[in-house]
Amino acid sequence: MAESSKKSSGRKPKATTKKASGKKTASQATRAPAKSAKPAKPAKPAKPAKPANLVAPGESVAPTAKALAGAASHSPKPSGAIRIQLVRSLIGSTLHQRAVVAGLGLRRLNQTVERKDTREIRGMVAKVPHLVHILS
Repeated sequence: MAESSKKSSGRKPKATTKKASGKKTASQATRAPAKSAKPAKPAKPAKPAKPANLVAPGESVAPTAKALAGAASHSPKPSGAIRIQLVRSLIGSTLHQRAVVAGLGLRRLNQTVERKDTREIRGMVAKVPHLVHILS
């Protein structure tokens, strides 16, 4: 009857753990000892200096007419450029779509970037038409 008079909380008694003895366990005994500091690597020899671009005998040093014509027609805005604007948030988009938008150079909402009008850029825009608009 003494057992029935005790209140039963329904919990099992906690298991006692043994204190660690001075002996090592099997996993501790098989571990390799800690590595000591690595010796310093020897310094690499210095590379010889590269010679400056030399002009071959009989070759002209002056720029060609074609190079001069290209430099004269340089304008601040490239003729084959498009402006792309990020108009929708990237929340809920896939990682691939986020990578495409980052590849276009867009980071913030309503940010506008100017890129060369190439097939690659047009293909990237075609992958995320619901997120970006082409302005020009």
